[in-house]
Amino acid sequence: MYAEDVKLCRLLRGRGYTVTYLPSVAVTHHHGASTPSGDTVSTRWVQAVLDEYGARVGAVRRALMRMILGGGFFLRGALYLLIGAAARRRSALAKSAAMWAYGAASLRHRLRAPGRA
Repeated sequence: MYAEDVKLCRLLRGRGYTVTYLPSVAVTHHHGASTPSGDTVSTRWVQAVLDEYGARVGAVRRALMRMILGGGFFLRGALYLLIGAAARRRSALAKSAAMWAYGAASLRHRLRAPGRA
């Protein structure tokens, strides 16, 4: 859910196991099923992905990744805002707010020590 799959594959590969992609296997992802519902947007996954990536690269690459992710989320948020305003679609406006929250989380990110939640 929060980059644990990436972490697990890296750990297994580091211990000599082979990680294999099986295109015939289907997994159903129930978006938000394990996250408490409410009006707030969860940005924990942004933190987890950046922690996982940041643990393996230097400060320059980490900063570049934060800017790319943050900029991408802000651009998507602006597009959803335009779509929502033009078509008067509340769903697009909600997506815009989520993208802005993800962008802000990306830019605010500070690498956490391994093992910290």
